[in-house]
Amino acid sequence: MILRHSHWIFDTSAGASAGFGAFNAETGMFARRDRDGTSHKYTYTAFGISKTWGLSTALRLSRIALPKIIIKKDEVSGAAATTDFNSWGTVYLTDAFRGVDLTSPRSIEGGTVC
Repeated sequence: MILRHSHWIFDTSAGASAGFGAFNAETGMFARRDRDGTSHKYTYTAFGISKTWGLSTALRLSRIALPKIIIKKDEVSGAAATTDFNSWGTVYLTDAFRGVDLTSPRSIEGGTVC
């Protein structure tokens, strides 16, 4: 896969997710700035079957102890982030994007698989 650099910039994001057993649902927003410096916000919603694990377990880091809620051998989980946390980045385009670069906020609207 070849990635092409876009002139748009990732600005910020926020979101929340909740899970019960293998079922997960999430919603959020992210913002990108165009060449003129105008910020455009996008919202998303996703749901389905998932497998999650803590990054601290994979990296063998100490975890923050939170109370566990167990319902019939399944666990309830959740996460959230606000735009108060700084985030920034570069936007790249894949071969699936037919244009040369993003030209309008509608250039990236539609469904996705994640």
